[in-house]
Amino acid sequence: MYEDPFSLITARFNEDDYDDLAMVSSLSDTLQILLASDDQQFIQQTYLTSHHPTSVAKINFNNDQIDDIAVLHCSETINIFLGTSSDLFNRNYLSFSINEEMLNDCAQSIKVADLNNDGKDDPVIADTGTHTVRVLLDMRCNE
Repeated sequence: MYEDPFSLITARFNEDDYDDLAMVSSLSDTLQILLASDDQQFIQQTYLTSHHPTSVAKINFNNDQIDDIAVLHCSETINIFLGTSSDLFNRNYLSFSINEEMLNDCAQSIKVADLNNDGKDDPVIADTGTHTVRVLLDMRCNE
């Protein structure tokens, strides 16, 4: 049904009583959202991403109390899809490079937590190319 799902998370993206799914596909360069409904069906939304997404995480990037999605790419780029109040994600995503040395590494995993207790989500990246973990404190939008 879904082409090469690579990373999967659950969350309540549309603020109802049902867990939704989000996954990325490396083959099709897409983020796929499956919104669960009360009739036990899923409503699919597909968003194009940058090349070769490897991981997905729920984040509150712009501090608006609406969940956003962070997509990590092998090129060590993060795309942020901002959530909206209409159960959709903004198709015009924000993009950030996290590879300052411009190495040919492939970042594999992203997780999100408030690591410095400032009330804001901090992405954590597993970088298999350099065998390191990167913590991105205070990566946020001021809008």
